[in-house]
Amino acid sequence: MMGTWKREPGREGIRILTVGMVLRLLGGLGLFFYGMNRLADALQKLAAGRLGALLQSFTRTTMRAALFGAALTVALQSSSASTVMIVEFVNAGFITLTQGLNVALSSTLGSYVLLRLISFPILPAALAAVFAGALAWHFIGSPRAKRWGQAFLGFGCIFIGMDYMSGSFAPLKEIPAVLTALERLGAVPPLGILAGCVLAALLQSSAAFLAILVSLTAQGLVPTESVVALVLGAHIGGTVTPLLSSLGTDRIDARRLAIANSFYRVAAALLLGPFTVPLAKLTALISFGRTGEASTAYLLSTLFMVLLFLPLNNRLAALLRRVLPEPARTDGRRLRYISRSALPLPAIALDQVFREIRWLGRHIFENMFELVPRTMAAANEKWSAAIDGAWEDIEWHYMEIMRFLPELFNAAESPWEMVEINQARQHLSDWREIARNLMLLARQTRSHTWAAGDLSAREWQYFEDIYTAVASLYLKTQQAPPRTEPAAWQAAAEAAETEYRRLLVLAEEGRQNLIFGAEGEYTPATDFILTVGNYLCIAAERLRGLFPPRY
Repeated sequence: MMGTWKREPGREGIRILTVGMVLRLLGGLGLFFYGMNRLADALQKLAAGRLGALLQSFTRTTMRAALFGAALTVALQSSSASTVMIVEFVNAGFITLTQGLNVALSSTLGSYVLLRLISFPILPAALAAVFAGALAWHFIGSPRAKRWGQAFLGFGCIFIGMDYMSGSFAPLKEIPAVLTALERLGAVPPLGILAGCVLAALLQSSAAFLAILVSLTAQGLVPTESVVALVLGAHIGGTVTPLLSSLGTDRIDARRLAIANSFYRVAAALLLGPFTVPLAKLTALISFGRTGEASTAYLLSTLFMVLLFLPLNNRLAALLRRVLPEPARTDGRRLRYISRSALPLPAIALDQVFREIRWLGRHIFENMFELVPRTMAAANEKWSAAIDGAWEDIEWHYMEIMRFLPELFNAAESPWEMVEINQARQHLSDWREIARNLMLLARQTRSHTWAAGDLSAREWQYFEDIYTAVASLYLKTQQAPPRTEPAAWQAAAEAAETEYRRLLVLAEEGRQNLIFGAEGEYTPATDFILTVGNYLCIAAERLRGLFPPRY
């Protein structure tokens, strides 16, 4: 019969698991994984948009960075999600590598909250959470309410899965060989650490392994010495998957943080391994029963890591920069801020997109717009050729960002994010059109048949006036305040509109003066300089479009 134990004929005292008990264990583990994923996904979507705004103020000191790291993992209920955010914050320049290491190290403290919660037998509350989450998910139309419903569903599934796993382990107390093997893990600490490491790595989640360990301790199956050794190993095993994933990325800071995470845990295991017996006595002394021993051992080992390595992160960051320097690049064509690893966090990925677009605008200004006067004043074709080369770079970036935006749109969770993604697409098109006009202008200049000396003083003055006005408008777009500051953004938009209207008046007055006020005949040089002004005015119109009204 499924779900029961049966005795083998002729072998007293040895019992074997039935299929039903194995399925109970696997089903409980599956519910735990599902609940963790749902809870982490919901909470990170609810919290990600706010965490970025708090980041800089909460990482200015080492202690505040430590508290922020712990709060970050509590908010996201996923150390992997918090690591992704930390890496992207470092890549984007929000925080330094040292600050990132401080946050990443202390983020492990946040996992203790969930581990402590699952140590308590709160199955009735879990069932109530599943019911409340189902109601919010199915009957409330608000996207935010659905996210909270998803969080409650995930929370409930975690504890239901824990209950199933705990029940499936109960009969193991009748098997002496199992008890002997678990005791041996504590008697030989390196063996326990290795077992914890391998099992956590195979599950690709230290949280899942620790949940199983909580279930085992709830049944009194694992001695406290073995719990300590297994927890130390789980620390290491949980970093294996992020470490392997970081090897395939071109983000050097992702590799630095992954290596640092593994280093913290390996060093802690080596230092604490010889002291598992006194650590086990302390764990038993301050735990609330056997069920809480796994979470207590996790907390003590994590506090040891944080207190030991937090003061040393400055030196570790310097060492990582020497050991893993920025890779040399030959063609310079790479996305500076955008990373597909941030797609699970649309708010972060969206910020990356706007940073990438702003970098693109600066690149156009420095490598195309600023070369226009040189193409006008010198017959050397290297300046117009340089603009052509910059245009090819702009086209490459344009295509890469355009490929990324549909993926981001599919990952977006709120109407606000979808509107912002469409706004980013429009901004990107505007910058590309500005670059295209500058490229066409350079080619027009290269093909003219007259010398720069053929331009009269009034024609040079017309070009200088238009160019200076467009440059001023250009700089306003680069110095615009963040879109998260509506009042400052609106003021900048109004200033840009005033600048644009002044440019139109200036261009029309200059055009009339060149056509009707010139002494002598209307020359090809006059026609060309008016064409140049026209190209610049078209670019100015696109620049003006980079200040859309707030919605």
